[in-house]
Amino acid sequence: VYYYIPKPWDEDQLKLNIEKAFEKYHDELKIKQKTAELAKAYQELDQLVYSASHDMRTPLSSILGLTNLLEREINHNVQAKEYIKLIEESTERMMRVLNGLSEYSELHAPQKKPEIIDVKAMVKSIIDQEVQSIERPEIYDVKFEFEGERKLLLEYKKIHLIFKKLIENAFNFHEHKSENRQVYVNVTIYNSTLEFTCGDNGFGLMPDQADRVFNLFYRGSSQSRGMGIGLYLVKETIMQLDGTIQVESNSDGGAVFKVSIPVSIAGE
Repeated sequence: VYYYIPKPWDEDQLKLNIEKAFEKYHDELKIKQKTAELAKAYQELDQLVYSASHDMRTPLSSILGLTNLLEREINHNVQAKEYIKLIEESTERMMRVLNGLSEYSELHAPQKKPEIIDVKAMVKSIIDQEVQSIERPEIYDVKFEFEGERKLLLEYKKIHLIFKKLIENAFNFHEHKSENRQVYVNVTIYNSTLEFTCGDNGFGLMPDQADRVFNLFYRGSSQSRGMGIGLYLVKETIMQLDGTIQVESNSDGGAVFKVSIPVSIAGE
């Protein structure tokens, strides 16, 4: 009930009251939608603060404890080196947590103006950096294929995050004892659509993981090194770009991610 209309009514006034009723109805729908979005954002923020606090406290405590042990064992070089290595690992973990927080914050930042990006060069650079950072690059068989227009108009940070997270994922999730690790990346630009496929022959996904792997703070493996927000950021970023992503296990037992994003060719 919005308004009581007595008889006899004026037709012009009746029309005006009905229009106002529709405006009020649509305003209420918008408020409900914004309220639901705000509640979701607050829930995710609460989860983020809790997880970040826990994850940062643990490595910091390890650093303090290991430093004390290092002071006692400084004359024993072998043991000292082991403690230093553990300190580095804890520090690196803390940096990954902080990087995750930064990336999460950037996801909700205002959109930036698209710029001309050489997609092939970007993907190649990410792959090369990943190969240089791993301990035994010789056990990886890396294949990269590219087809289509190289230069597109895109938001740099967003497209870089998508490529980097998925490529890192492909390198990271292999069995520890595996000597024949495969990573393949395929990019195709056709009809103003960027198709990106990234796969590996790692230990893949359990049947029930495909629906949960993009959830915030979900860790599908003990080999997960971050906070469990990498794939969440990837999906949210892709949705902001009006794209889609899907994941499945491939014939080699590993995982394959398939991304499709509408794009603009530079110069068109």
